[in-house]
Amino acid sequence: MISLLRSSATVQQMAMGTPIFLIIGAIGVAVLVLALISGDLLQFGQPDFDGPVSTEAVAGFASAFGFGGAIASELLDARTSGMVALAVAGGVLAAVPTAWVAARLGRAARNMPTDPTPTRTMSSVPSAVSSRRCPWTATAKCGSRSPVRR
Repeated sequence: MISLLRSSATVQQMAMGTPIFLIIGAIGVAVLVLALISGDLLQFGQPDFDGPVSTEAVAGFASAFGFGGAIASELLDARTSGMVALAVAGGVLAAVPTAWVAARLGRAARNMPTDPTPTRTMSSVPSAVSSRRCPWTATAKCGSRSPVRR
């Protein structure tokens, strides 16, 4: 049985640069996960300055470069340095638009307008309640204790 499997199964070897590209892609994914978990701890540059390179862009570039290069390396069967260079070009071709989109999405998420958080203090409650008409009583304003006249 084992000899039958050995004779019928062909094991294709991985191209030379594919494991390196896969490791680069995995590092990019790890940077992205760390950035999502830790927030701005991995920000490149000064924290108060929105620099030219965001963590999302670096993670997107590294991931797409690694995985795109691995795909190109396998498709080209890159066994020579010239073919590995073409795989690198394929990785860069995949990485640049991915990093641009990641940077745009990250900027859009950071600059998204949101409604202010509603806060309520005890001093503002009576004035807010008394300025409206009371829908459940016949009095003119809520908060007045005059009896309901019919």
